[in-house]
Amino acid sequence: MCGICFAIRLIDDDQSQATSTTTEPVSAGATGSVSTALDVEDVWDTCVGAVKPRPDCSHSRIQQAAISSSTSFELRFHTSVLHMRGTEVTPQPFVSEEGDVLLFNGEVFDGLEVSTTENDGQKLFDAIQSAGPDNFLSAIKHVEGPYAFVYYQAKTHKLYFARDPLGRRSLLLHKPSATSPFLLLSSNAPSSTYALSEWEELGAEAVYSYDLGEMLNDTGVIYPFDRLLTTHPDPSDRLASDETGLPILTPAYTTLLHQFHSELSSSILKRVSPVPHTPLDPHARIAVLFSGGIDCSMLALLADQVLKPGETIDLINVAFENPRKLRGDVKEGQKKWVRKGGKNKGKGKSDVAEVEAEAEAEPEPEAAVVPDPPVETEEPSSVSGGSDTPIDSKVYDVPDRLTGRASCEDLRKLRPGRKFNFIEVNVPYAEMLGERQRVIDLMRPNRTIMDLSISIAFFFAARGRGVVLDPNGGEPTPYQSTAKVLLSGLGADELLGGYQRHRRAFNKPPGEDWTSLIAELQMDLDRISFRNLGRDDRIISYHGKEARYPFLAANVVDFCARLPVAQKCDMGFAEGVGDKLLLRMLARSLGMDGAAGLKKRAIHFVFPPLHLHVPTQQPTVDTMRFTTVIASLALLTPAFAVVLPTTEQIKLSLDSIFTSDDDDACPDLKVRCLKDGDITKSVGDIGKQSFCKVGLQCEQCHKSTNTAKCNAKFLKDCAGKCEAQGSPV
Repeated sequence: MCGICFAIRLIDDDQSQATSTTTEPVSAGATGSVSTALDVEDVWDTCVGAVKPRPDCSHSRIQQAAISSSTSFELRFHTSVLHMRGTEVTPQPFVSEEGDVLLFNGEVFDGLEVSTTENDGQKLFDAIQSAGPDNFLSAIKHVEGPYAFVYYQAKTHKLYFARDPLGRRSLLLHKPSATSPFLLLSSNAPSSTYALSEWEELGAEAVYSYDLGEMLNDTGVIYPFDRLLTTHPDPSDRLASDETGLPILTPAYTTLLHQFHSELSSSILKRVSPVPHTPLDPHARIAVLFSGGIDCSMLALLADQVLKPGETIDLINVAFENPRKLRGDVKEGQKKWVRKGGKNKGKGKSDVAEVEAEAEAEPEPEAAVVPDPPVETEEPSSVSGGSDTPIDSKVYDVPDRLTGRASCEDLRKLRPGRKFNFIEVNVPYAEMLGERQRVIDLMRPNRTIMDLSISIAFFFAARGRGVVLDPNGGEPTPYQSTAKVLLSGLGADELLGGYQRHRRAFNKPPGEDWTSLIAELQMDLDRISFRNLGRDDRIISYHGKEARYPFLAANVVDFCARLPVAQKCDMGFAEGVGDKLLLRMLARSLGMDGAAGLKKRAIHFVFPPLHLHVPTQQPTVDTMRFTTVIASLALLTPAFAVVLPTTEQIKLSLDSIFTSDDDDACPDLKVRCLKDGDITKSVGDIGKQSFCKVGLQCEQCHKSTNTAKCNAKFLKDCAGKCEAQGSPV
């Protein structure tokens, strides 16, 4: 795992002199009215500093590429490495004798033979070199795992950069501008206070190619996974229910559970076995982001089955202090408590409040730009929840804490030979405010309340500092998790129908129910790469940790995509039974009955304080995405103006796309293919495609992919110049 940074700029003798000269500072809010270029060295040092928290080793490289006697480019490469594979730290960048350079931030789990003693980045570079300059895409197309890379091929003067098709590793783009006339790619953006502010998340739907000598005309599209099986289930194929409403297991379904168990266990094994055995007992190599729900509980249970006896597994559970609950009554049935010794200096912000029923609430469709924090009047509490003005520890007994403890106890009973550390990460309100700006900087370019709510939970989880309760009733012990790999259950809901909107999609008239559910699941599979995994990677890697997603392994996704829908989820059963049916049945077969019946709760429910300061007016945030499938960047004139040859610039309103899992779904609509984007030049259509909410409208979810389909279907008529057009509704 690495933090990577890359920069390229056009140089000649005059420009080299000019751009290396220190200039007047440019404010972070500078607009087009400011034309003074930033100092090259200052920009580079700032960008490198943003990716340096990885602790094991850091290296940089600068080289030039002479395209002609009058045109040269300067290329800068940097990596900060966290040792995750092989017997020793392998430094980057990888460089060949010919001057080829690879920056690789990721893990290879399939598609390339890598032993536990070898470094996967080095093996990938060797495979690329062996394939030759004309076969780069062939060399990487079978690689499976989370990754982001930048590769420069010296012989052809071509630059390639991409994220894996699911977008599990972060890679941000800064396009050249008047103040920063160079192209930048980086795992993390600098602080928002720095003048270099226009960053975009690189789309995960493409491998981007940059020919330093000329534009590329190649286009293509890769669908990494099979389309979902659309066959409606026969009534006789569905599981019957017993008198309690639970499904009755059949021999055929038992065989299916064994297959699913095998696929998921294989995914977990590949994600945990290469992790170096550097920490010593009682510390763990592996941790699970643990709410106690079905997804993470199954990961912990299956991790136990693949890890060697004697290894510890950390279960990290986060809870936040809510100032609205201070001096309040706890929910009926819990002990009444008050803050001890504290003085309420505020004006009503921390008065008596009823504890909200968080487990039953619907997600708030937060879309506001993150506001500046107000002047806080709340008496701060300590990291542990007890200082000069301690508070009762029950303030942290949120629903995920209670289910986490219960599921951990179930795991200990099922696997008494395994040590599970249940780490209670208690975050006081004052400490959350202290780290708030850091998290906002790390999650850039994402910037909504929803992003912050999720990101700040991951930030404290990845830090791994908390207390471990004595299973025998002793005093809590301070604990710092040293696990470098954090397993996450993300992906299970998308693959197996775990969201409320899946149930709503099924609640249609007979004949439309299964069709609607399949379409909703297909939309989830199509948009997994947009699920903000890059944001989560930036947050978690700040602490030198890496998130891994066993449910998003290619073998698991492919297996689930091929199954008839009723074998994955059957909304004819009650909530907590029919949603994620396959996973819940596997959990019951392995003894995890408690977790198997828990209903879905979103991660941001553990963190109510952020919602205290949402402004009344909620402006939406627009972001720009690359949309060409294999895109090229054109360098123009000595002024180094760069044109990104995209067919469009989609403004994605983050308040409505992929931020709330319970937004109303848009219908599939017909998409036409317009040559040169001209409405009078329609060459045909590609049928109905998925549409997503953008503000109050439904627009194409994947216009770039649809554009590629148009150009592929109407190869002669389009001549590569067609654009997908679907009328917003």
